[in-house]
Amino acid sequence: MAPFTRTPSEPFRIERPGNTPLRFDGWRIAHVDSRDLWSEHQRQARDRWADVSIYRTDSGKWVYAQVGKTSDPNFRERAVVRVCNTPADVYKALTGRETYVTKTALAVLRQAIDNDPALAELAEERI
Repeated sequence: MAPFTRTPSEPFRIERPGNTPLRFDGWRIAHVDSRDLWSEHQRQARDRWADVSIYRTDSGKWVYAQVGKTSDPNFRERAVVRVCNTPADVYKALTGRETYVTKTALAVLRQAIDNDPALAELAEERI
């Protein structure tokens, strides 16, 4: 994935359950399918996974989108979409109420930092 400033922006439309779709022009700066981080054994044992993306909008905001997916026909996909105004908001969207960063969240965060210099402050904790 190339840094977003090197390519023209694209139109995106993201479905939000219980809300209107979110439309914006921008770049997908990070994307991780959690299955790609699992061992072969884990892939065979699990029927649910997360598809996580971070976008940068033309207006300078970020969009966090996570879709909980399943191969079980008795369940449906679950989406969480957050519009973020600051890098701290992006981090909060990735971590939720957890006190740690999951493997999937860390992978998508690293991609986003590599592709968007404005997120560089998230690469380390400053005290």
